[in-house]
Amino acid sequence: MNILFIPITAPVLLGLLQLLMPERFSRFHRFYFLAASVLSFLASIALFAFHPRVQNPVIRYDSFAAFILLGIGFFGFLVALYALSFFSEEFNAREFGSYSLLTLGAAAGIALANNLMLFTVCWGFLGLTLYLLVNLAPDASAAAKKMFVIVGGTDALLILGVSLVSFQHGNWTMYGTALPVVSVNMFAFLCLVTAALAKAGAIPVHTWIPDVAEKAPVPVTALL
Repeated sequence: MNILFIPITAPVLLGLLQLLMPERFSRFHRFYFLAASVLSFLASIALFAFHPRVQNPVIRYDSFAAFILLGIGFFGFLVALYALSFFSEEFNAREFGSYSLLTLGAAAGIALANNLMLFTVCWGFLGLTLYLLVNLAPDASAAAKKMFVIVGGTDALLILGVSLVSFQHGNWTMYGTALPVVSVNMFAFLCLVTAALAKAGAIPVHTWIPDVAEKAPVPVTALL
């Protein structure tokens, strides 16, 4: 297996494993999430240090991807460290840790993707994990649904934009021959930008941010 798949697969597998563990070991789940986030951060540091230049039809690793991947690992570790003092009996440490690790894995997949199909799958999966994280708070259900509607709706635009780009490009590769500035490509670009703005919580598709910031658990807001 290519070592560049480790930042994607390791958090996902560790997150799924945590979800399968008994919920009653609350203290264990807190430190499991911290240890898993440390491993993810160390993997990003190792890749950043050795900097293997890879480009194939699935994965692309260059200076920009290295920087983004390092940021994902670093801030994931900070959130895990902060969350240690936040967990309580009312806050589900197992589910928070599991969904957070899945989020880190999906984010790494987006950063490393050189394939529009992989990019789209990770992008959509990230929206699902964020919804599950926000919904951990008992009174955040409405905020989570609002976020899911806005982010999920714009994800449909992302799929449309990706489909148009792949049709014009002739394959699923993200890097390659530049597309001409014509109406269909401009429309595809607007679809992709709208989806990106929605997930970033930027104007004009930002209305889910205040509700989530008010209702979601603080570590979830930090991760967002």
